[in-house]
Amino acid sequence: MLACTPETGPKLELVPAPSEELRHGPEETTPEEIIAKLREIEVRLARGETTPIAVRAAGITEQTYYRWRREYCGLKVDQAMRLKDLEKENLRLRKLVSDLTLDKLFLEEAAKGVEAVAETVRRTVSGRNGRSP
Repeated sequence: MLACTPETGPKLELVPAPSEELRHGPEETTPEEIIAKLREIEVRLARGETTPIAVRAAGITEQTYYRWRREYCGLKVDQAMRLKDLEKENLRLRKLVSDLTLDKLFLEEAAKGVEAVAETVRRTVSGRNGRSP
């Protein structure tokens, strides 16, 4: 941002873009906050503001705006909350399936080892029974 004062003349003042995502992190932004920000941006756009100005005024980046718009466009607050709950449940179930798959693979490997030992014992026992002392 270029700021001019009578005393110093023109000087360059760096103003970082306020970012909700950087301040809180993506996990801490609730669906209600996201939908409220999307509505605020849509109102600003309807008034004629450009997208970069509207999203900065809402405190997010353009990338975040477009990602949220893709994910939440047309959803009401309760639908967005339900979506987030289902995503969390889906993640939990995927981890559970992954853990169970690993357990199954370990058990299959252990069973192969037990079968190999049992076969060796059978051969040893049958070899001794077949011989005469």
